Amino acid sequence: KIRAFLDRFRQVEIDAEVAEQAVAIRRHHRIRLPDAIIWASARKEDALLVSRNHKDFPSDDPGIRIPYKL
Repeated sequence: KIRAFLDRFRQVEIDAEVAEQAVAIRRHHRIRLPDAIIWASARKEDALLVSRNHKDFPSDDPGIRIPYKL
């Protein structure tokens, strides 16, 4: 069941474009590299980034949604 669920997702390659965007995001927002890579990957794919991580991802960015805060 888990494999079937995960197979529905598409992987985004970390290419030079994503890497450069991640470095720029990391420098500008002072966030950890893994979070910057996630954000850069979402931007490259023109995808909406949904996360509960309101500390690292700004809720006022049009490409980010914070569904709720605990």
